[in-house]
Amino acid sequence: MKTVAMKKVYVAIVAVVAAVGLYGQVAAAGCVDLKTSLYIGRRNSEVALLQRFLYDRGLLAVSPTGYFGFKTMAAVRAFQGQQGLSQVGVAGPLTRAKIKTLSCAGSAAGLRISSVMPDQAVSLPLVIKGTANGGGWNAFEGEVGSVRLLDAAGKTIATGILTVQGEWMQPNVKFETVLRSDIKPSTPTGSLVFVNSNASGLAERDRTHVIPVRFASLASENMAIKIALLDDSDSSANGKVRACDKVVMANRTVNRSPAVLDAALRELFSYQPANSLRSFVASQANLKFSRVVMDGSTAKIYLTGSIGPLGGVCDDPRLQIQLEETAFQFDTVRSAKVYVNNVLQDWNYTQR
Repeated sequence: MKTVAMKKVYVAIVAVVAAVGLYGQVAAAGCVDLKTSLYIGRRNSEVALLQRFLYDRGLLAVSPTGYFGFKTMAAVRAFQGQQGLSQVGVAGPLTRAKIKTLSCAGSAAGLRISSVMPDQAVSLPLVIKGTANGGGWNAFEGEVGSVRLLDAAGKTIATGILTVQGEWMQPNVKFETVLRSDIKPSTPTGSLVFVNSNASGLAERDRTHVIPVRFASLASENMAIKIALLDDSDSSANGKVRACDKVVMANRTVNRSPAVLDAALRELFSYQPANSLRSFVASQANLKFSRVVMDGSTAKIYLTGSIGPLGGVCDDPRLQIQLEETAFQFDTVRSAKVYVNNVLQDWNYTQR
């Protein structure tokens, strides 16, 4: 029995070592083009690339393992919140496209910045690290070039020299600098502007690389969500037709929260109608939103109070339509169930 137990321990150790060997030393993410959607429970090399991207942005505190667990899901949600995406914790098509756009914009021929990603929220002191390998980005007398941190108004916040770490007369030269300053940015966004060391003085050998950034001190505390409103006019507004109305998904800005569906439903219940867009929910003075619970891919929406009065056949499905369509904006919601005073409503629910 001891021999069998020892064998099991040995196999477990080998598995852990193999995982570290495969994913534990993943290089800085660079240009990340994920081909498949990633979600909790997945384990592969693309998860490791995703984790490295999140790690480089300061959103994931642990090194890449190749396994998509709860910490990775939380980091994905945080990234989605930064980018104004639905915080579902799944790296779906929109999230993967955003990762590709940001990561592939973070490098230039011969230059790679590993410590700051495009559109990252930054604060001072700011450590700048990277490598230079030709393409006009060559080390000269211990320097690769310089960097300036500017706000969107063009004001210089800080400057630094890209100082070589180690031997400078070799390929893949590593460099580093730390930006420090007491100057405050006047805009929420800015840029890091890198300029090469051009020993020749010839204009055609000048190289510049720009990385857009956000200033953490001025970062938005809001996020964008949508709520389902009804258009019963004869306007040509685009929208899905359900029962008597067109459903129009209206953009709203709310306080940032990891519970995005909860925030969207609360906004729906607080919305006051404008123009031709109306909300049956807003007419329900005796009906209050309590909470929403995800059960797999089903959103269980709990309300308190009472529904009514109803004005006819058009009113009958309007509450259900607004609740379902507001929930369906999130990829992880495939169906919704509505409970009033903990009693499931006997509706013909839609399965997405």
